[in-house]
Amino acid sequence: MRIAKLPFIAITTAMFTFAICAQSVVVTKRTVTYRRPNPQMGIKRTFVINYAKVKAASPAIAAKIERQLSYFKLFQFTLREEINESHWLSEADFEVDHNANGLLSVALTVSGVGAYPDDSTQHIVLNSRTGARLVPVGLFDDLSSLAAKADKKLQDEIRAAKKKIKEDKESSEMDVEELFDGKKFDVGSLNEYSVNKAGITFYYDYGFPHVIESLRPGGEIKFSWTEIKPYIKPDGLLAVFIR
Repeated sequence: MRIAKLPFIAITTAMFTFAICAQSVVVTKRTVTYRRPNPQMGIKRTFVINYAKVKAASPAIAAKIERQLSYFKLFQFTLREEINESHWLSEADFEVDHNANGLLSVALTVSGVGAYPDDSTQHIVLNSRTGARLVPVGLFDDLSSLAAKADKKLQDEIRAAKKKIKEDKESSEMDVEELFDGKKFDVGSLNEYSVNKAGITFYYDYGFPHVIESLRPGGEIKFSWTEIKPYIKPDGLLAVFIR
């Protein structure tokens, strides 16, 4: 079905330009409010999607970047499902973490209500000159060593979380060893990361069920540019940050 036939109550364009010196592209938000014809409850009558609209070196590159920043692709749902069936989504939005030096780093978040309110975020880093997604193998040397260093930071976070849980009266009886069993940062964990002027942040998913979500550590493994410098490929797009 063509999206043009789907119901909605308002389409507005909110222009938010994320400008950093030497930025490669212009990113704006196009806000669309959709109406569900048969909502499961009043609060689900409408939902909002903030689409990324891009101006790049060419229309083809802009279109490629927009496809990479698709909520439907990243979170694996369809607009028609949300309007007519699942009725979970409340809002989809994004933030630009970095937009310069040929790099576009974006955090995309979907939030909604099922049995309880929830949200999910994915981070994506793109080559803003080509629209291609940048993966760790093209940016870093010695991925195994980098993952091991990230795991050391993760295990420090886990130790602090265990101590906090044991000291909390409401959770002190929980088996923290079982809760964190097998939690390890490996090479595959390097795939989700973000870039900003301060450095690189990798994101680790602990996979906690919602009933104990409040016990989940942050899972944000941060490296300053000085810390991560030994792992950055000298001919890669991140090299500009360590010169």
